[in-house]
Amino acid sequence: MKQVIEYSFLIKWKLCILFFLLPSLAFAKDNVTVTGKVLESQGFHNPVPFATIRVLKAADSTVVAIVSADMYVYDQYVEGANNQKRYTGEFSIELPKEEGKYIFSISSIGYQPAFMNVDLTQLGKREYLFQLGSIYLAMASQQLGEVTVKASKVKFYNKGDTLVYNADAFKLTEGSMLDALIQQMPGVELKDDGGIYVDGKYVDELLLNGRRFFDNNKQLMLQNLAAYTVKNIEVYNKRGMASELAGTDLGDSQYVMDVKLKKEFMAGTSLNVEGGYGSEDRYLGRLFAMMFTPKGQYAAYFNINNLNDSRKPGQQTSWTPEKMPTGVRKTISGGFDYNVKTLDNRWEVNGSINGETSREADGTDVVRNNYLVTGSTYDYQFNRSRNKSWSLDTKHKIYYKTPKGYGIAAEPFFNYRNWDNYSEDINATFNESFNNVTTDFIRHIYDGNSNGALKSLINRNLTLNRQDGHALSAGTNLWQGIRMPGTNDLLVVNLIGKYNNRHDERFNRYEINYGQDVVPAQTVNRYFKNYPDFNSNLAAEVSYSRTLARGMALTLSYRYDRLYQKAASDLFLLESLESADDFLFGKMPSVFDYEALLDRNNSYLRRETDNNHRITVGYSYSTQNLHIQYNLPVTFTNQQLDYERGKTDTAFTRKSVVFDIGETLLEWRKGSHSLRWAWGLKSQTPDLVTMVSFTDDTDPLYITRGNPDLKNALQFNTRLQYQLANRETRSRMRIEGRYSVLSNALSQGYTYDTRTGIREASYYNVNGNWNAGGSISYARPIGKSLLIGNQFAARHATNVDLVGQDSPRLTRSKVYNWNFSDEFMAEYRFGKHQMGLNVTAQHDRFTSNRTDFSQQNTWTVQSGLNAVFELPANFQLATDFTVYNRRGYTDARLNTDNFVWNARLTYRVLKGKLLLMLDGYDILHDLSNVSYTINAQARTETYRTVLPRYVMFHVQWQFNSQPKGKK
Repeated sequence: MKQVIEYSFLIKWKLCILFFLLPSLAFAKDNVTVTGKVLESQGFHNPVPFATIRVLKAADSTVVAIVSADMYVYDQYVEGANNQKRYTGEFSIELPKEEGKYIFSISSIGYQPAFMNVDLTQLGKREYLFQLGSIYLAMASQQLGEVTVKASKVKFYNKGDTLVYNADAFKLTEGSMLDALIQQMPGVELKDDGGIYVDGKYVDELLLNGRRFFDNNKQLMLQNLAAYTVKNIEVYNKRGMASELAGTDLGDSQYVMDVKLKKEFMAGTSLNVEGGYGSEDRYLGRLFAMMFTPKGQYAAYFNINNLNDSRKPGQQTSWTPEKMPTGVRKTISGGFDYNVKTLDNRWEVNGSINGETSREADGTDVVRNNYLVTGSTYDYQFNRSRNKSWSLDTKHKIYYKTPKGYGIAAEPFFNYRNWDNYSEDINATFNESFNNVTTDFIRHIYDGNSNGALKSLINRNLTLNRQDGHALSAGTNLWQGIRMPGTNDLLVVNLIGKYNNRHDERFNRYEINYGQDVVPAQTVNRYFKNYPDFNSNLAAEVSYSRTLARGMALTLSYRYDRLYQKAASDLFLLESLESADDFLFGKMPSVFDYEALLDRNNSYLRRETDNNHRITVGYSYSTQNLHIQYNLPVTFTNQQLDYERGKTDTAFTRKSVVFDIGETLLEWRKGSHSLRWAWGLKSQTPDLVTMVSFTDDTDPLYITRGNPDLKNALQFNTRLQYQLANRETRSRMRIEGRYSVLSNALSQGYTYDTRTGIREASYYNVNGNWNAGGSISYARPIGKSLLIGNQFAARHATNVDLVGQDSPRLTRSKVYNWNFSDEFMAEYRFGKHQMGLNVTAQHDRFTSNRTDFSQQNTWTVQSGLNAVFELPANFQLATDFTVYNRRGYTDARLNTDNFVWNARLTYRVLKGKLLLMLDGYDILHDLSNVSYTINAQARTETYRTVLPRYVMFHVQWQFNSQPKGKK
């Protein structure tokens, strides 16, 4: 009831805001924005620069307005100097609606003029946009030659609401891909999984020339598109399909990063081929091809390597030893992408198909200090795995739209994955900590050579696993939008269908000893049959967006979802077999024999049906300086679960009303300043199965029980950001604050048996989890050669969990973490050379309400130099040297100093089209493979398998072919 009251209050508060904003309707100008684009009628339909658009009254030919199609993007920009610009051919003009009929005269030197009749009387009272589309001019008999104006290069600048990075201003190692370029851009953070953040804001899509690329698989573009093909990178808010169709902002925009190619790579065919081989039997092969036509954009790639490493010598990045990928992975992948548009932009067809096969050998060692009520225990875990998989996925989109505001789209997709995994786990838990514990030490602890450790042993577990299976998913999305005649109102109907199916089998053998007893307490062979396992989702959504005034829209939508899930898991306890290897690799007793050995307590059948009705009220308001957006969704949920497990056979229904208030956004911009405030409130509903009274002891050392008394969790997030982008000094500053609190957090608390090491866990609601922090960052060029930047951040987090010991009674365990970090970077260019400096310091302070907690005050400092030198005789040297220091850890083994040196020597042949490269990684052989984490339950040290140092020679060939007349 309390949550409902809180939600009600928030809704009333937001509706009040809407009420006060509505009076702005009275001040809406009755003007119409007319837009268009002037293009050449021949060849690739390039933009016509400086086309003049004269607007005349149709009645008496009086000129009422003159504009130029001079919208552009800067290729290079220096305040006070000449600018080299790339024109888009676009124009926009506001005209009074009451004037009615106009004649548009479009002309440019060297082109034949064109004329258009425009009748604004066709528009309705609430229609504020008239789109002329593309206007084509034929070339005259003579044309002036091209003029190029050179200017000094700068790294970034703001063009209105668009942040532009000039790719040519960054000095990169020869052979670099797009990821290397993005990592160098000030204010941009590139995550290991391909996630991109610009000034702390997540980039929703990575586009190529304004078009989707491989269904927004960022990694494919990042790792395959050569950096030398990129002209600039633009970051901006891109309107969604609904807003484009309606001709006004409906709040569906996405934050995108648009990679613009150089002119010579936007026509014809380009090819980038690379191959290499090195020490430790390392190899790589890469092929990436692009082809452009007046209507289409096509790309294909093929990769083969066993590197599993994204480092590039000579780059200044945030890479640390803790971020190293684990294991040795052999991968073969390939794919094809296409994007085709008609010249009138009515039809667009795009899609991609990708395939991958991989083999991976990995190993991870974990040392964990478990916080208990009266003391600590120590886990030593060793995992070795061999995994094989292959996958195929494809997605396509067909989109048709008309200038009068009708659009229809279909997006079918399909993906399939197959896997075959094998792993070995060797684990032990002690009352005391030991140094230099190995797999052999645990495996042979009962052989009589480790009596001291044996006395403190709580348990030992030796486990073998074999898992294979496959999964597929398929579906489609049918979208239709209709703009209401005479308005910018839009009606959208969306039909969604999805199906997922998973087939999984697992063979497991484990052996557990407790204490000093040499005879295993349990030795079990088990077979898990995890199928059938499938789910489906059928949904229908209808929404209506009403344009209240220019830039102001109110949206009402209704969505119905029907979800059905069926999942079965059968566990069979098999008798001891003569050969464990035969068992693990599928040699089974007869079906008649093993089906009689079903473990009913750990086998289950789950059937669930969800019927969800969601009503959403959305509001958006945009002017040149202000943007407001928020959504108020209310979901009525009816869930029905049928669950069978052992003696449990239950069926129950849960009805609930969920208010998930999406992110509320208020953004103000004026000149170089912008202020952004966002907040959201989201509830987290427990899975129905966690609320069933069941006991799961498939892991005999970690027993889990359900809890029927769970409540919904509620998370509140807010952040406030101020940014200054000074065009004169080309400097940028950002100040940001964040706060998040999670009430009724869903936690898995446990009680610990100190005699056996068995944990008995259940699900609980816990309060007290919150975090807050802030940062300030700054970047500025000094002169034409130096760029400096700095970011300081502070954060506090309180993590709460429940832990018990030898008793059902649970105690709240709190861990407090203060984190401070500062990162300074400098980049200096002299002649054709570049050097960089990066220093990052981080301090963590861990305290707790527990009396037995060992307080931690840790420091991590990373200091690095990188450089790219242009040497005589077409040679280039790229190198980086970094020192990683760690101090303050209670385990002396973690207080280390690591010196990492990488280098690449490149020789250019055929004017740089052929590159011969020699790489050396971890030349000093001093990389560390240790990571460290801490929370309310434990302190964990992880040791991973990483690539050894290696040297690689590779060759890269660049080819570009343009149509005749385009070179």
